[in-house]
Amino acid sequence: MKKNLIFGALLLGSSMVGITACNVGGSSTLSLNTLLLKPKGDSEKFKEFVGNFPKAKFPLKIEQSDLAFFKGRYKDDKQKSSWKTKKVAAKFEEFVPALGESKFSRVPVNNEVHYVAKLSETKDYVALVYAVATSYSDYGYGAEREARSVSFVVGTYNHKGELIDERNVAYLDNYSMSSCVIDKSLKIKTKRTEKVEDSQLAEREIVYQISKSGKIDDLGEKKTKEKEDENRTDYIF
Repeated sequence: MKKNLIFGALLLGSSMVGITACNVGGSSTLSLNTLLLKPKGDSEKFKEFVGNFPKAKFPLKIEQSDLAFFKGRYKDDKQKSSWKTKKVAAKFEEFVPALGESKFSRVPVNNEVHYVAKLSETKDYVALVYAVATSYSDYGYGAEREARSVSFVVGTYNHKGELIDERNVAYLDNYSMSSCVIDKSLKIKTKRTEKVEDSQLAEREIVYQISKSGKIDDLGEKKTKEKEDENRTDYIF
C-alpha cells in the first residue's frame, strides 16, 4: 500500500511538470527558464537591485542605434548608446532570469545583462527595463561563432522582488528587429520589422500598457503591412 502511494505521488508530480511545460509553450508570456528561476523574494536585496537603475526620462526610446550598440559588443565607436552601460551583477540572478539561463541551455550561452531604466515605482509594483546581450561562443565557425542577439525587457515586480509580468519590447537578431517608445503613461509602442522574403519586409505595430496592478496588457496590433526592400541599407539585421 505504501509503495502504491509513493508511486501515485511521483506520477502526479510528473503530470504537473508536463502541464506546466505545455502552458509555457502556449499563450504564457513567461519563459520556462523564468518559471524555473522564479524569484523567491528578498526585499532588501531587491531594493539594492532597483537602486542601480537610473530613473527613466520620457519618452524612453529604444532605437536601432541602441540595439546595434549592444549587438556589436561595444567595438564600433560609430554606434552610440543613449545611456551609459552598467552590467547587472550575478548576485541579482533571482530577479533577472536571463543571468541563469545558461544553466538550462544545451549550447554554451553567455548572457550579459545591463541596467537601462526604472520606469515607475508605486505602492504595488516597480517597473524596470534591462538589456540582455546573448552570445553563443561555441556555435559554428567564423561569423556564426560570433552570433549574438540583443533584447530589451520590461519587467514588473512586487516589493518583495517577485516577478509580476514581463515583455520583450525591443530586440535584434539576424532575421528581425523591434524598436519601441515608452511614454509617461507607461504605454509601450513597439514597431517590429521582419524579413518575409528576400526582397520584402513586414512591419507590425503592437502596443502594451502597464496597468495599476503591474500587469503588462496587450492593447492590440495594427494591420501587418509588407513593402519592397528596394535595396535598403538603413536596417541592421
